[in-house]
Amino acid sequence: MIADGAADMTPVQKAAVLLMLLEEDQSAAFIADLDPVQAETLGAAMLEIADVDRGTTDAVIASFLDHVGTAAPVRASETGTRSLFAKALGEARAAHILAAAPSSPKQIAPELQWIARARLAELLAQEHPQLIAAALSLMPPAVAADVVPQLDADVQADCLMRLARLEELGDGAVALIREAYGPDLLPIAFAAPVNRVEGVAAAVDILKGLSPADAKAIQTRISERDDTLAQRIDEQMVVFEDLMTIDARAMQQVIAAVQPDVLAMALRGAPATLKAHILAGMSTRAAQTLEDTMKEARPAAQDDVDRARTNIMRAVRDLADKGEIVLGGGDDLV
Repeated sequence: MIADGAADMTPVQKAAVLLMLLEEDQSAAFIADLDPVQAETLGAAMLEIADVDRGTTDAVIASFLDHVGTAAPVRASETGTRSLFAKALGEARAAHILAAAPSSPKQIAPELQWIARARLAELLAQEHPQLIAAALSLMPPAVAADVVPQLDADVQADCLMRLARLEELGDGAVALIREAYGPDLLPIAFAAPVNRVEGVAAAVDILKGLSPADAKAIQTRISERDDTLAQRIDEQMVVFEDLMTIDARAMQQVIAAVQPDVLAMALRGAPATLKAHILAGMSTRAAQTLEDTMKEARPAAQDDVDRARTNIMRAVRDLADKGEIVLGGGDDLV
């Protein structure tokens, strides 16, 4: 039980309390708009909160009492949390996100619910690539990243292409996989029907779990077969927040490669740490000019911000492909 007051709660836990006070449909609509990292963090917080006393609830929602009404104790249900996330994101995506979240002691860790990776790869290798792609969409990314390298090289690219194109996985596909491999193969958390599947995001999660050399080889084969799909995958492999991994010298090259107005637009709503990291790569005068531009700018549409960030990341990937900068602080180029 969390009974030490709101002061002992993290901001995410406070947000979890507020969401649990809303109607399920309202909370689901909010969760559906979160990115995967935000959703995973919130899901973990909701599962951590087993019981919140009335005093803590009062403190958390003090500024919202006009909207919420009289506060009441909050008791989180793991079943309720999983149901809420499934309604917001679909069964498959919800299971992916909550798989890494801490659960009650009686739950078996997801990693222990799987048969040996080598055996799993051996079984899947006998199946059609489309069925393999469907199975990959149901696996936690860490498991899938262990399985994919054990498949034939050409099959690896084919399966990830099919996975990236997946938008919906019906109950028939899930039932087929369960029938073929039994309950020991798939985590208990997965249940039919499964609706939405974020195919490109799932493929990217798997690629990020592979060694840089394996990921690059698969991406090259995908590019040879479907350049448009390869570009969609590539754009999600390195996102705007990854600029935090660029050192000061490389940041100067990135800044020189983009227009100041594009950079100012891209920094709208960016985390303060990322803004500071980028400004540190600029001269004092240029940094002050950029800050003044952002302060004086009119409100902008999120689409314009996203477009500016995409343009910057294209420049980053071009520089990385030329070997001029390195992302991630390692020796492998993106």
